[in-house]
Amino acid sequence: MNDEVDLRPHLRGSLGISTRGHDTGDAQIFVDLRDNVRLDHLYTVWGEVVAGMDVVDRVLEGDVISKIEIIGAAKAKAR
Repeated sequence: MNDEVDLRPHLRGSLGISTRGHDTGDAQIFVDLRDNVRLDHLYTVWGEVVAGMDVVDRVLEGDVISKIEIIGAAKAKAR
C-alpha cells in the first residue's frame, strides 16, 4: 500500500496519520498539540479539530476514548 502524503501543514489541531515505515500500510492517528513543521510532507493531514481543543489539551497518556462523533458538513449546518 502506497503512502498518501499531502501538502497540508501539521498545525496545532491538525489530525494526522503516521506510518510505521515507507509504504507499510500500518498507521497511527494523532492530533498535533503544537505546530509540527518537521512532519510536513512526511505524514498525511486528514482533518482538523474545529471545536474542543481545550478538551484535547486535557487528554493524558492512558486515557481511554469512549465515544467519537464525526459530524458531516450537512449535519453541522443543521445545528
